[in-house]
Amino acid sequence: MPTRPPEEQNRDAFDLLRMVAPERTAELDGLIKKYKPSFVEASDQPRFVMRAMLFGFVQYSNRTLLQVWLFGWVMWKEMYCWSTFLWLLANKGQPFVSAEFNKMPGQADCYASADAVHSQALEFAKSDLLDWVRWPPSVPKPSEIALSSNEDRLIKDLVHHAVAFFLLHELHHLMLHAEGKTFSSQTDEEFECDSWAAEYLIAASDAYARTSGDDPLLVKSKRAMGIALGMAVIAHIQELGLWEEGA
Repeated sequence: MPTRPPEEQNRDAFDLLRMVAPERTAELDGLIKKYKPSFVEASDQPRFVMRAMLFGFVQYSNRTLLQVWLFGWVMWKEMYCWSTFLWLLANKGQPFVSAEFNKMPGQADCYASADAVHSQALEFAKSDLLDWVRWPPSVPKPSEIALSSNEDRLIKDLVHHAVAFFLLHELHHLMLHAEGKTFSSQTDEEFECDSWAAEYLIAASDAYARTSGDDPLLVKSKRAMGIALGMAVIAHIQELGLWEEGA
């Protein structure tokens, strides 16, 4: 059974969407009024739960949100293993050759560190009961992030955008169903929802930058990084075969 009142679950989801794309608040309020979506927390279970239901609500689990949080940190550590080399390639205009990474000093240790966090994240995510003792010690808990470094808070922001991308994707499924829109394949509908969610987060980011005084390129880049993180997480947690049409 859900652990919190439904109105709290809804409020948290909509507050997140308003936070990551504040320039679209009025539009979001209009969508809420028109389609009346609900976000419902499912009972805990050791699998990824994020899905639109035909009855007009999106179901998710707290463990799923924690999985996104954890894999966001895992992938950030993996990116660290490559970041210097990627910067050099970009500045020299040279092609990306994955085999060249292994020649860099310290790569083996960097990979081992990232792999260790990954294994710990999987152990936590797949435990029969959610066991905080299994939480990877190098990853700050959501409740502790305010006391962490600026870099950790940046990763937190990217994770928030990744979760928002998931919620918007599922919200669009509800909108399409309400409008009676059909597709020739389930894959086409998934791509449509991905495209709509990405557009929602990025298309009007310049408007936010103008009001906040931030660099428009940095705002758009940060949101794009969050979307890319979300896509990487969903690709990572999917079991073999779920990408196949009809599965």
